[in-house]
Amino acid sequence: MGRLTINVVPVLKDKDGVDIPPAMRPPPNVKLHGEELITAKDGWKELTARLRKEKSDNPDLKVILRADENEKYDWIAPVLVACAQANIKNVNFSTKKGDNP
Repeated sequence: MGRLTINVVPVLKDKDGVDIPPAMRPPPNVKLHGEELITAKDGWKELTARLRKEKSDNPDLKVILRADENEKYDWIAPVLVACAQANIKNVNFSTKKGDNP
């Protein structure tokens, strides 16, 4: 069984390196296999397409979704929807205290 880790990584600093207060943070980045893949501004279709390819390459694919325990569900839900649209049935969650998974 293949395994794919999806990290939902919050954006903590702006382009100038200044800390962004939690209430003002933009949507997080999503990384597959530790590589930057997509941001919400790009839309979630790219994530769904990538997950479909991973699933076709490995029908028994298992996904581990990692995120900070305080990450908004609004940013976790689209990843779950993308997994469902890619027909991935085995999704596990992993959370971590702090700002980065």
